[in-house]
Amino acid sequence: SKDFLLSIKKQTAGLVIDFNGDTDEVVNKEGAFSSFKSLFSETLSVGIDKSFDNRHTINVDLGYRNAPPDSSGFTFIYIKANISVDIDGRSIFSTETKEFKGGGLNWTQANEKAFEKLIKAIKADNDFTAQAKKVLAN
Repeated sequence: SKDFLLSIKKQTAGLVIDFNGDTDEVVNKEGAFSSFKSLFSETLSVGIDKSFDNRHTINVDLGYRNAPPDSSGFTFIYIKANISVDIDGRSIFSTETKEFKGGGLNWTQANEKAFEKLIKAIKADNDFTAQAKKVLAN
């Protein structure tokens, strides 16, 4: 028997994240980038970087909405994501998640809870994963 070494080149894509709506100035932008980088690297089997010279780009537009003030002193927010996969600057596939609610003693805690729910939902969305993989294979 013979052993073979097979080298597989992983597709790479740029990742751009925008924050819109009722965002707090202390929103952890690097943390969000790291979370989406990890998510897409795992689910889409694609290498992610910040450079803009990639043929493929994944754009994530995070939309925040503050809930009305709560009488118990808790802060509640809603977050949703519009995600598009682009080839050569042209959107080939896009999807929008539902809104996810998070609560906490302050905006940062509420964001962490809502963001965690959002990431779990995207990870579990097999239709999104299949469509995005198809686009990234081109």
